[in-house]
Amino acid sequence: MESSRATTFSAAVICDDGRRSPRTHIDALVSSDLSNEILISWHDLKELGVIQQDFPNVSSAILCSVSTEQMLATLHSDYADVLSDYLQPSMRMKGEPCSIKFKKGLTYTPLKVRNARPIPLHMHSKANKLVEELIEKEVIGRIPTDVTTDNLFRGSFILKPGPGEPEDRDVRLVTDYAPYPYIKRPVHPFPSPNIVF
Repeated sequence: MESSRATTFSAAVICDDGRRSPRTHIDALVSSDLSNEILISWHDLKELGVIQQDFPNVSSAILCSVSTEQMLATLHSDYADVLSDYLQPSMRMKGEPCSIKFKKGLTYTPLKVRNARPIPLHMHSKANKLVEELIEKEVIGRIPTDVTTDNLFRGSFILKPGPGEPEDRDVRLVTDYAPYPYIKRPVHPFPSPNIVF
């Protein structure tokens, strides 16, 4: 270990908005083992006003306060290429068309779907708005009347879970696979968020 020596110096912290913390004297140990690094004890950080006085307890009192809205706006601005409410068509992963596979050894009877499931009256306006948004974002598309396809599954609208009255909550477009128990569901090799956290 290299030689070290003790010293005392006066220090203060200046915030981005120009505010200065109280000046205080700090006892320091200077060593050639540390290069371009400073280790400051949390007792001294309290004196400088960098951390709250009741540390390590959680407190909302900080020296340079920034509102949550400002922080979120800054994050969205700085990382606009990765933070988004939805994926633009140019940002989506492209791959082979999805194929639906059936479980082996089961007999199944195809379910004939002749019409769409009716939308509850109290969801009409929100459901129509959601459909137009999904079409505009190219998540779903309209099937022309002169095109026939066997790959039809009934979609329906449900209320998004959450607090508040039903009329204040948004709707979600889902596909009901309950009538198709013979469909083989893919298993992904990565853990779910519940397992990770």
